[in-house]
Amino acid sequence: RDGLGPVYNARTCLGCHIKGGRGPLPHTSEQAIFTAILRLSVPGEKDPERGSRPDPVYGDQIQGQSVALSHQLRGRIPPKDPDTNPEPPPEARVYLDWSEKSFEGRLCPSGRGSAAVIDQKDIDSLADPHDLDDNGISGRVNQVWDFERGAAVPGRFGWKANRASLRITTAGAFQSDVGITNPVFSAQPCTASQRRCLRTPNGNDAQGFELPERLLALTVSFVESIGVPVSRDQTEQTLVGRERFFTSGCAACHQPTFTTKALAGDRAHLGNQTIWPYTDLLLHDMGAELADERPDYEASGSEWRTPPLWGVGLSARVNGVKTLLHDGRARNIEEAILWHGGEGDGARRRFAALDKRAREALISFVESL
Repeated sequence: RDGLGPVYNARTCLGCHIKGGRGPLPHTSEQAIFTAILRLSVPGEKDPERGSRPDPVYGDQIQGQSVALSHQLRGRIPPKDPDTNPEPPPEARVYLDWSEKSFEGRLCPSGRGSAAVIDQKDIDSLADPHDLDDNGISGRVNQVWDFERGAAVPGRFGWKANRASLRITTAGAFQSDVGITNPVFSAQPCTASQRRCLRTPNGNDAQGFELPERLLALTVSFVESIGVPVSRDQTEQTLVGRERFFTSGCAACHQPTFTTKALAGDRAHLGNQTIWPYTDLLLHDMGAELADERPDYEASGSEWRTPPLWGVGLSARVNGVKTLLHDGRARNIEEAILWHGGEGDGARRRFAALDKRAREALISFVESL
């Protein structure tokens, strides 16, 4: 707990990643969001190190919790006047409004640590930024800032492949989501405009961090070593669904398999493994309906990294969370497919053209991964 905040989203990683999985979203507009984050940026402006230009007052993320006693004890946002209350307030409350949308068709939007040890050349080989094979799919590698090397490198983590490594992803979550400084990100989650936030006492050690290198390394090692579930429920229906998955074009982006590169030392167990993540880890333009209009390094406002599908069918069993896509708008796999646009539009329409039994088989296959 030492070093929490001053503003933050959750006290622990498990606060949002319920039982190690995704967090639930509220189904009404009355309950504030807790297990999801709202990103901020200045429209149309990029930043070579941060990817996009953070909001000058609130930074690149809304933090809805604070260490202020008035917030902790009463759940209220403290008065904004720093002269009457010197405590740092939560930045805002975030709510969702839901609306139904129909798709006109033939019908009455998490990754594991082993993705970190896929050889970059295997990912590069799948990229086709100019769609030279003319199949409508033009995956791209995002080039992002490596905060430890001080250089631009290929990204593969995050919704827009905007993180260079699992270590940077983990360290960034400690700083932004929990408010814990560390050897990678040593600044508190406060902007120059947040005076009370900046004046709040910190929990830095002698090296100037709240999370020492030893604990950061342990956390990264743990996340990297999280196992992937084996495929389940292998029935005749899922075998039919697998065929429909490929003939519908889903595998053009959801690349089934990789072999991890050889590793030595305490990471040797992660190397030379055949894994089945069902992702190419590339950026794809998914159309206007999924666009957030927020560029992130070389990713445009409508480009997203192909999310891995392994384990997707276990989410509801593990913690009851069924929502999918970057903002949880899809309540099941069928809705996630129907939100696909842009480069995914062809697969969406081929899925919609299947008869009901074939669609159900395809969904059963994805749920078995």
